Amino acid sequence: MMKFNRLLKIVLASTTLGLLYHSPCIGDDATGIELSASVGDWCVHEATGRVFVSSPDDDSVIEYMAGGILVRKFAVGAQPRHLMLKRDQLIVACQKTHALDIIDLSTNQLAGSVSLHGDGPYALFCSDVDNDLVYAICNTGSAWWDGEVFQVDLKTQSIRNQTKVQPWGQSHPIHVAMSRDGKWIVPDARGASSPSGADLMKVDEEKFTFTQVRDYHSSFGIISPCPLSQHWTFGNDLYSLDIQRKIRSFSGSPVAIHPHLDLAASLSSTRLLLERFSDARNIVGIELKDVVIAPTPEQPDKANNNVRSKTVASAMRQSRSQTVDPTIQFDLKNNQIFVGLDKVGYWVDLKTLDKPLEPLSVLVTPAVISVEQGKELRLPIKHTNEKDKSLTVELLDGPEGARIEKSVFRWTPTNDDAGFQIAKFNLLNADKNVKDSRQTRINVSPPSIELGFPASQMRISSDENRIILWGPSIGQERRHPAHTGSDEVVVIDLKTRKVLAKKTMPQGIRFAAIDDQYAYIAPASGDVFYRLNHELAVAKRMFVKSTPTAMQKISDDRLAVITQTGLQMFDVQTMKEITPTSGGKIQHVSQMAIYPLNNAYSRVNHQVIRSSDGAVVQIKQTSLPTLVSTSNRGSQHSSVRGMVLQSNWGRLLLGNQLVDSSGGRVVSIDHETAAALSDQWPVLVTAKKTYTPNVTTTLRFLSIVDGSVVHSMILNEDDEVTGSQRHSHANRTLLMTSGNKVFYIDGDHLVFTEFPDAAKLAEVRTHFSPEQTTEISADRVATIELRVSGPKANLSFRLLQEFPGVKLDESSGTLTIHAPELWKQMISKEVSNSIHSGIRGRSNSPIDRATNADAYEAATDKKLPANQFAAQIPIAVSFQDDEGRGDQLNFHIVVTGDRTNIDKQIQEQRAAQETARVKYLAEQQSRKDELERQRTQATMQASNIKESSDKVGERIENLEVRMRRMEATLDAILLQLEEKNSPNRIE
Repeated sequence: MMKFNRLLKIVLASTTLGLLYHSPCIGDDATGIELSASVGDWCVHEATGRVFVSSPDDDSVIEYMAGGILVRKFAVGAQPRHLMLKRDQLIVACQKTHALDIIDLSTNQLAGSVSLHGDGPYALFCSDVDNDLVYAICNTGSAWWDGEVFQVDLKTQSIRNQTKVQPWGQSHPIHVAMSRDGKWIVPDARGASSPSGADLMKVDEEKFTFTQVRDYHSSFGIISPCPLSQHWTFGNDLYSLDIQRKIRSFSGSPVAIHPHLDLAASLSSTRLLLERFSDARNIVGIELKDVVIAPTPEQPDKANNNVRSKTVASAMRQSRSQTVDPTIQFDLKNNQIFVGLDKVGYWVDLKTLDKPLEPLSVLVTPAVISVEQGKELRLPIKHTNEKDKSLTVELLDGPEGARIEKSVFRWTPTNDDAGFQIAKFNLLNADKNVKDSRQTRINVSPPSIELGFPASQMRISSDENRIILWGPSIGQERRHPAHTGSDEVVVIDLKTRKVLAKKTMPQGIRFAAIDDQYAYIAPASGDVFYRLNHELAVAKRMFVKSTPTAMQKISDDRLAVITQTGLQMFDVQTMKEITPTSGGKIQHVSQMAIYPLNNAYSRVNHQVIRSSDGAVVQIKQTSLPTLVSTSNRGSQHSSVRGMVLQSNWGRLLLGNQLVDSSGGRVVSIDHETAAALSDQWPVLVTAKKTYTPNVTTTLRFLSIVDGSVVHSMILNEDDEVTGSQRHSHANRTLLMTSGNKVFYIDGDHLVFTEFPDAAKLAEVRTHFSPEQTTEISADRVATIELRVSGPKANLSFRLLQEFPGVKLDESSGTLTIHAPELWKQMISKEVSNSIHSGIRGRSNSPIDRATNADAYEAATDKKLPANQFAAQIPIAVSFQDDEGRGDQLNFHIVVTGDRTNIDKQIQEQRAAQETARVKYLAEQQSRKDELERQRTQATMQASNIKESSDKVGERIENLEVRMRRMEATLDAILLQLEEKNSPNRIE
C-alpha cells in the first residue's frame, strides 16, 4: 500500500482566527492548536491554492496560502457564513446584513455589496460558465420554508431576477448544487426535513427558469457536482448527471473528485480516504486522530502543569454538531488536498505518495444531445487523458448507420428514427481493456419553428405551401376559449420554414383560413372578416349579415362563411358575395355544416365539394321532388356542432371516436389526445403528452381497419410541466396532416415530421369514394358504376332501400336506373297531387319553376337550364368483402328532364278546372237567386197577415225572427260559395 511521507496541518486559534502553524512533519507526527472561534465556511480557489475562511464572530474573511500561511484579512458585513467563488470574485453571504459581499481577488479589495430581501442568504450556488450570474436563497415569508431564489449580476452588482421556490419539487431547499456548465441544479433540504430529498432541475440562466425533471425522496448527505459536469456525488454515492443511475459508492462523505487524476477523496469519521475514481478501489487512508492541539496565545503552554490537548477527532465531532459542512477541495497549483472542519484546517501533499497517481482516463460525452431529423450529428468523443495516444474509442452500440471516424461519432437520423436513441461508447487501452464506458441519449426531434405564443388553431393552404396559426397572446394562455382577448397570428412558408408575418389582433380571432394568395381572418368582434396578403397587410374588409361562426376555403375561388343567420359565399378575387344557391331559403343555421373532410374534399351543408375546383362530387340531401315513393334520406352522420369531424377511407373521426360508416366504433381516443385522419395513407395519427414526470410527446399511427398501432415514436421528452401549466387551455397538442407530412402544435412550437415507412405499408381498407355520380338524364336508362377505392376483389353489393325501377348488380356494384319510367310516374303523381295555387298568388309547390330551380341550384351549384325540370333519387348502398368487412353510403342522384309535358298537363288541368269552376259558379248563382225570391215572398206574406189582424202579430214576429235566421244562414252560404269559387283557385 502507498504511504504518505508528509502531512501538513494547521490548527486555528483565538477569536480573530489567527493561525499558528508548525513546519511540515513527516509521518503522523502532526501537531496543532485549538480553535476557540467558530468558522462559517471554507473555500479553496483551485487554480491558485488560495484558501478562504469566514468568521461570523468578527465579521471577517481570512485568506491563507498553502501550508497554512496567513496572507490577509478582509472586513465584510455582519455574520459572514457561506462562501462561493465565481471566477476571480469571492462571494460572501452575510446573514445579519442580508447581503452578498463581493471581494475582487485580482485587487484584493471589497468590490461591493448586493442587499437581498428576507432572512439569509443561504444556499449559494453558481456555475463555471463565463458569465456574471450567481444565486442565493433567502426566506422572504412567514414560514421557515417560504424561500425565494435571487439571481445577482456581479457586473452591475444588482438583483437581476427573483422567484419563489415554493413551486419547485423541493419546495424548501436549504442547499443547492449546480453543475459546472450551469445547466442543472440539485436542491435538497438537508438539516431541515427528513428525507431531505434530491431534485434534478433544468436551468436556463439567461431566461432564469428552473424546471423540475425528477426527484428522489431519500436522504443522501452532502450533494456536490463533479468537475466534468457528468456526475453528482450524493453523500458517498456517485450518480449519473440525470440522477437516474447510481454508478458506484465511495467509502466516505463528502466526496471530492479530482479534475485531472484518477482520484476521489472522502472523509470517514477521522480518516481521509483516497480512492480511485474509476472503480472506487482504495489508494490510501490517512488517520487524522491524535493531532496535538498547541496552546493559544490566551492559553500559554502548561507542559509542566497538566497540559490540555485535543484530538482532531474531538474537533470533528464538534464540527458535526454545528451547521458547518466538512470541506474537501483540491489545490491544483500545489498538488494538495485541503480539508476544512469547524475548528481545524489542514493540507495533504499528494506529491509525497510513494507511487504517482494515474491520470483520469474517462470519456467526456454529453449525457443527452439533440439532433434534427435529416441533419448529420457530428459528436467529438473526447477523454480526459489526451496525452495517452494508446487510448482509443469504440462504439459499443448505437443506432443503425452510426459510426466513429477519427474519434467523431457520426450519424444522420432518418424519419423512422424520431424519438430517442442510445449510443454506448468504450474507452480502450492498448490491450483493448475497457478503461471507461459512457452512454449518450440522442433525442431525434422533427424540425420545428418557435412561434412566440401558444397556438390554438392552424389551417394549411390547399397547395401545402402556407400555414396560418393563431392563439392567445403571451400572458393570456390560461384564458378560457369562450372568452375574448388579444390573439397572435402568424403565417409560415412551409417550403422554407420561415415566418412570413406575425401580427397581434387585440380583439382576438374567431376563425382564419389561407390559400396560395391570401389569408382570411374573422376577428372575435363585429360582423366582419378581412382578406390580407401573406404578409398580413393590404387588408380588404367585408361585412357579413351577422356574426360569423365558421369559415372554410372550399375551392380555389370560393370562401364559405357561416354566420348566425345563414351561409354566405364570396369570390376570393373580387370579394363580392356570390348569390346564395338556395334563394335565401337555407335551413336553420344550427343544422348547417361546413368543415374539411380531408385536404381534398370539404362538406358544405348537404354537398361534398372537391377542393381543387369547387365541383360538387356528392349530394347528401336535397329538397327536390323524388322519383320514388319515399321521403328524402340524409347522411347517417351529420356534423355535430362543436365537434371535430373528418371523413376518409370509409371512416369518420367523430368527436373522440373513430367510427365506420354504420356508426360502429373502431377505436376510442381519450380527450387529451389529438387525432387526425391522413388523406394519403390509411392511418389515424394521434399525438399525446404524458407526464411521468417528464413531458413526453408520443406520435402514434393507428390502422383504420382495427385501430392497432402500426408505428409509434417518441418525438421529444421535455422537462416536467407544472400542474398549472399542464391544465392551461393553451397547453394543448393540435394535429393536422397534409400529404406525406404531419404538423402539430406543441405549446409555442410548430413541429414538422413525415409519415414513417410502416404507416405507408398499412392495410388499405376498401371503401366508397367521396366522388359519386351526382346527375343523370330522365330520357334514358342510366347505368352507374358505384365508385370504390381500395381492393375490389370479392365484393358483394346490396341496396339498403329498394325501389321499383332501381336495380343493383350485386357482384359489380352497377346501378341501373330506369329513369324514363320513373319520370313518367313522377309527372303524373306530382301534377295530380301537388299543383295548386294560393289565394295570395305565387305557388311554393316543388313543381313550380322558381322553387324547382332554387332546389336544383342548392343541390348542384348549377343553374337549371330553361325548360328543364329536376327531381332526385335517394340511394342507400353497402358492400361486404369475403371477410365480412364493408362500407355503406347514402347519397342522392339528381334527375333532369324536359318539363314540356309537365307544363302541358298543368295547362290542360287548369283549363278543365276553369270550365268546372265557371259551371259551379253558375249553379251557385241560381241557388242564390231562388233563395232571394223565397225571402221576398215570405216578407210580403208576413206584411199582409199583420194588416189583417192584430191577433196574428205574434205569429208575424215569429216569422220575422225565422226570416232573419234564414237571411243569416243564406249570407254565410253565399260567402262560402264566393271563397270557394274564387277565380284564382283551382281544385
